[in-house]
Amino acid sequence: MKFDESDPVSALQYALKQEIQAIHDYTESAKSVKHEATRRMFEMLAEEEKKHKALIEEILDKDFYREG
Repeated sequence: MKFDESDPVSALQYALKQEIQAIHDYTESAKSVKHEATRRMFEMLAEEEKKHKALIEEILDKDFYREG
């Protein structure tokens, strides 16, 4: 695994990195395609990933997942 499964923070940080990479990939794909509908699809996917990123950041900020 690419994160410590016993550590929620590690798992969330891994998920955050994945979302950031997806945003980048979809944004770059949108820039590189010529077909309008395909470009819009990639832009929409990038926007969805931004929502996921914000949610993960919110979870990281809340600290409710920590034991103790």
